[in-house]
Amino acid sequence: KHSLDDPREVFYRIVDCLNLLRGLFLFFIFVCKRNIYLKLVERIKGKPRPAYLTDSKRTTVSSKLSTDTTLARKISNDPQPLSERMSIDQKIELRKTESNERRKQMNSTSIRELDEKIRKC
Repeated sequence: KHSLDDPREVFYRIVDCLNLLRGLFLFFIFVCKRNIYLKLVERIKGKPRPAYLTDSKRTTVSSKLSTDTTLARKISNDPQPLSERMSIDQKIELRKTESNERRKQMNSTSIRELDEKIRKC
């Protein structure tokens, strides 16, 4: 009844195979980025990746977290003033934050003053 001589049967089997592979296609399209691909190859071949192909972002984040933790421990035991311990980037960011806060306070103060002047009129 189901013969491969019938062209419709061959067509249906091809379409069924493609339908079975839909999940694999979606995986490759949406999930399989370079890092995932390299991990799959590593797992299949059983060989570790060369150092230049490792995920440097993850290493950077974890090393940054450990550096931040170490820095926090040092700061808590350090008698030096905070301004002397801060890097230039940290000082710049602190100044930006302080100036933004001052600007917000000035804006809220000027709005209050304007409201009072309007009420007096």
